[in-house]
Amino acid sequence: MSGLARVPQGGGGGGGQGKGDKGEEGGGSGGGFGFGATPAGVFVPKDGDAQWRPALDYNRMALGGQIVAIVLLLTLRSIFKKCRRKC
Repeated sequence: MSGLARVPQGGGGGGGQGKGDKGEEGGGSGGGFGFGATPAGVFVPKDGDAQWRPALDYNRMALGGQIVAIVLLLTLRSIFKKCRRKC
């Protein structure tokens, strides 16, 4: 089996120099970086062929389902409030 991953990266920078409004010395600095990896899937060899099997992120799917459910409930609540006033 051979697996693949998504590897997003970040960066940063900074600097500074000069004098302030009252003549005091200026300065500065900076920095930063980000790195992460998530599995994308795996190639599974079978009968002389390789099949791609994507990795499923069940946590992300569960979170997406919860967000959809919350939006649905808020929408239904809004509809029922309007109906109560007019009906």
